[in-house]
Amino acid sequence: MKVLAIAVMATIAIAGRAAAADLLDVKQTPIAARAIECLRAHASEVAAATPTLTDAVDFLMTDLCAEEVGRYKSYLTNASWLRLTQSPTVGVAIVDSGDAPSTPSSRRSAAQWQATMAAATIDPDTAEIRLPPGAKMSLPVTNWSEALRQDNDAYLRAVAAKAILEARKAAH
Repeated sequence: MKVLAIAVMATIAIAGRAAAADLLDVKQTPIAARAIECLRAHASEVAAATPTLTDAVDFLMTDLCAEEVGRYKSYLTNASWLRLTQSPTVGVAIVDSGDAPSTPSSRRSAAQWQATMAAATIDPDTAEIRLPPGAKMSLPVTNWSEALRQDNDAYLRAVAAKAILEARKAAH
């Protein structure tokens, strides 16, 4: 069963990027709008105060707009994770990856878990996973979060860079 758990982790690492890229409306969420608004609002002052584009983008992303960018990244991570858990094959593999042999009880648990995850959503304002009333999530989501978190700020970094370049161009 440990081999199965490793295989599931590899599947999640590979599929996580595809799931993140497959989010159709992530740029239209209130979370993304607030992050973009923050980046654009502070671009002029950062452009004037930092010598390089990389320093300016980093300062916007990790300091001035860190809260908004963090929520955006959480949204992408949670949405990718949720999409993966809603997949029939990945969901069953995750539930059945324990050390105990597959039993009718564990298969019933897998079915209940899949039904719960199928009804779960992502709050577009807070980026939190919302489960149906009475449902509990007992899986160690943090074990997979790094695989899902990779490269999920590229869009906002591009927005920040463009805003800074436009600010510098307008200043000259």
